[in-house]
Amino acid sequence: SEQAFARNAETLRAMGMVQNAARAWGKHVAEALIVHDRASTANAIFSGTSRAVRMMLQLAILGVGAWLVLQGKMTAGMIFASSLVSSRALQPLDQLIGSWRQIVDARRSWKRLEATLSARPSAVQKLALPDPSGAISAQDLIYVAPNTPGGPPIVKRLNFHIGAGEAVAIVGPSGAGKSTLARLLVGALQPVSGSVRIDGADLRTWDEKQLGRHIGYLAQEVELFPGSIAENVGRFDPDADDASIVEAAKRAEAHELILTQRDGYQTMIGPSDRALSGGERQRIGLARALHGNPRILVLDEPNAHLDGAGEAALEAVLSAARAAGITLIVITHRPSIAAACDRVMLLRDGAIEAFGPSSDLLRQPLVGNSSRQNTVVTGSFATTIRSAPQKTRFGS
Repeated sequence: SEQAFARNAETLRAMGMVQNAARAWGKHVAEALIVHDRASTANAIFSGTSRAVRMMLQLAILGVGAWLVLQGKMTAGMIFASSLVSSRALQPLDQLIGSWRQIVDARRSWKRLEATLSARPSAVQKLALPDPSGAISAQDLIYVAPNTPGGPPIVKRLNFHIGAGEAVAIVGPSGAGKSTLARLLVGALQPVSGSVRIDGADLRTWDEKQLGRHIGYLAQEVELFPGSIAENVGRFDPDADDASIVEAAKRAEAHELILTQRDGYQTMIGPSDRALSGGERQRIGLARALHGNPRILVLDEPNAHLDGAGEAALEAVLSAARAAGITLIVITHRPSIAAACDRVMLLRDGAIEAFGPSSDLLRQPLVGNSSRQNTVVTGSFATTIRSAPQKTRFGS
């Protein structure tokens, strides 16, 4: 289970689930530690008792043998026997000396751990800001992959503003940096330079737990965590009530799907459970993103594993989110979803090539287009991107 949480650390951080996941993980680990402690205690008691009895018997034999030698009732050869008995009596001390290396290694490890914890600055208590309305802006946003220092940036100095309640579709060819940008917007990644601001406040100044409640994030590869479906939808929040979990599932059009599972909302999901299909996992992940009525919803290719019914349900969810005034950012390759958004952002090689109203930037390919138009293939469809006016272009 800890591996599943570790693999999805970005999702946990983006939606403020770190403490809840740590609590759920700690609960499972605590049970295992209690059982291990009981077994270790019993083993130590029996081992110590048997060792103490053995040493007392050996010492008694040595004492009786020495007394018999002094009384002349035994030969001097008993001295050698006494030496052998003494060596057995000193066996615990020999074992302690033999284990001295492990003791020294443990002491060094403890010192290194203590030094590491001392060097790490303590978490600063951040001021609770007013709940966000959903406005997002990026200023000189740059991101470079940590495993390629000095390499070309994945995101290249982006500048844009998305108003509260606005729906924006992010399109572009594979490798354009769309998923990386989505992770930067929700705080799953930290930029090398520049900033992401929500309601004018830098993302790094927000309290993660407070902001996470107002952000819904669906990653491109959805993975559910060990626990029940209800716990996953409720973000492992111990205070999440049943009504909020069911409401989130209904908003994601996943309520009926969950009821068809063998135990409904109490169906357990293991770390290697493959009982759920990719589409089912995606719809349950969407319900998790919608839990708590977030003000910002970032969806990374939410229809990647959906069938026709799932896509219809997704379009209904997006329409309802727009009607509720939720800021919606969708990475998509489908023209129907992009056309339904207020604006479209075209990314290419980590830079914004065009950003403007969807009605101006998206249209079906036409014969005899002018040289100022660029046909961009974004997965399952080809759309014509008209060169946007200068006022709608962002970035450097």
